Amino acid sequence: MTVASPSVPEPYNALLRRALDRSSPAVAYDKVFVAATTQNEAKMYALPAMDPNSDGQILDNANPALSELVWTFTLPPPHPLLSKLIESTPAVYQTGVFFGGDDGIVWALPTQDPNLNKVIDPDTENLWRYETWVVHGISEPTANDRVKSSPAIHDRLDVSPAQRVVFVGARRSLLALDREVGTLLWKYIIPLDSPPTNDHPVTASPAIAAGTGMVYIQHEERDLGVPYAFLYGFLEVEFNPPDGIGDLLWKRPLSNPPSLSSPAVFDGLLFIGQNPYPGIDYHVWAIKDP
Repeated sequence: MTVASPSVPEPYNALLRRALDRSSPAVAYDKVFVAATTQNEAKMYALPAMDPNSDGQILDNANPALSELVWTFTLPPPHPLLSKLIESTPAVYQTGVFFGGDDGIVWALPTQDPNLNKVIDPDTENLWRYETWVVHGISEPTANDRVKSSPAIHDRLDVSPAQRVVFVGARRSLLALDREVGTLLWKYIIPLDSPPTNDHPVTASPAIAAGTGMVYIQHEERDLGVPYAFLYGFLEVEFNPPDGIGDLLWKRPLSNPPSLSSPAVFDGLLFIGQNPYPGIDYHVWAIKDP
């Protein structure tokens, strides 16, 4: 018996003329925020969530008067060792859109177009930007300083605005940035392996446990000389530790070979996947926070 697939009408098609990469769309405040890339440039787009004139498409036009986009943002030319690419999925909270780029920078952009010209200027109209390589004590980035991790936003309402935080993974590190102004609140740099096989971007995204004051990240580290995926648990409520170092409460090896999966949290359990490997089945781990 042949089962016909139902025909689901598309609200619209956005004609961006760009290739979508690993970044996924984020929807908030009647807008869709999504990154796309060509060989020569990387852009973040704000689209209307609904087709404004019901013609089935959202038009990207070089003439702002003809474009139906809310705004576009073009990643500036990066350091020669880095690249024009946005693989981080944006996180949207109140008036800000937060994401990382392969330029090694965490960007915060306004959700609204400040000048109504449908273009966000990277120099004058960003809320803030943070160059992640400086946490390693260097003034110039390396090729490993790309930000591929997607930010997680601490949005508890029982703390002051100065204590609302953007967590993001960078090169071998977890960073806690002030959501309002983008200053570094604390960092945790994962120990460098010997040989140094883990000195690369954290690809997993942080997970925040609501109500417990914990944040989790996954990255590669060696255990008795063997590379493993390690899960790290941090106490995130200490926003300004005196030494500027994140409060690592525990870490545990998960699997060999290392995994690219991001953790998810529910009811005191952490869920994380394992990469396939010859002779090893797929696994999803459910781990109780110790």
